[in-house]
Amino acid sequence: ILIFTIILVNYNFKDSYNKMSDINTLIPLDQLKELTRRERKKQETRWKIYNAAIKLMSTHGYEKVKIDEICKLADVSDPAFFNHFTNKAALMTAYIDNIKIEVKNALLQNKNATPKEALMIIKDVLTKLFKKNGAFSSQLIFAFLGKHSKNWELNNPESGIIGLLTKIIKSGQEDGSFNKNTNPHLLAVSFCVSSIAIPLKTNDPAYPKEPLTDLLNFFFLSLEK
Repeated sequence: ILIFTIILVNYNFKDSYNKMSDINTLIPLDQLKELTRRERKKQETRWKIYNAAIKLMSTHGYEKVKIDEICKLADVSDPAFFNHFTNKAALMTAYIDNIKIEVKNALLQNKNATPKEALMIIKDVLTKLFKKNGAFSSQLIFAFLGKHSKNWELNNPESGIIGLLTKIIKSGQEDGSFNKNTNPHLLAVSFCVSSIAIPLKTNDPAYPKEPLTDLLNFFFLSLEK
């Protein structure tokens, strides 16, 4: 538990929202009150655009949604969109950054979690977000990740969600919770990519009701001593 707490407290997520005036940057809603009135108004508009985009993409998928449709739902002009996001892909980056923040906050609320419990917490966060955002989430790996893989930092075991998963698995191996026969980075990448690609539901009546839980249990089998 001590090892995991130290990892979490010192873990360096890419907190891009610290650069408050940067285009594409969404500052967490609970931090808006700390901004100047001008910056707060800018962020409120940016969140309107972001939420409109996620709503549309959750229904229609990433590729089919156009910027003018996002602007219409957000009630902003098309030129205003580009004052807040450089392009549609930037919305995807913001979505992924928000996943990182949700994961970080959930783990900070459970600092005494064991490595296995920490992985379950991450699974719960992903399940909640993916259920909420429907088709949009399931298309992340196919419509976006191939061209913008750096946002998931798949090849870097020291940063991003992949890095956090890697460190949690390593801490479990070090404290004896997990076996040491599995490469933690490989397992972290496999779980993260699989959790995005796997459909949360299908028309098959035999399909599991909680596929991410089953997926994580599968990975736990490979970690058992």
